[in-house]
Amino acid sequence: MSRKEIADYLCMAIETLSRLVSRFQQQGILSAHGHEYCLLNPTALAAIAERKK
Repeated sequence: MSRKEIADYLCMAIETLSRLVSRFQQQGILSAHGHEYCLLNPTALAAIAERKK
């Protein structure tokens, strides 16, 4: 999926998604190479999701 497709799926602007991807890369939660994303720390991502509820 492209970033645009992911942003559309999540109902957010592509700019917002790009900022989140960058932040998650800096935090070591995921890595992004072109159109490929690798989740490096699913526990940290789940913790973020739980805090947002």
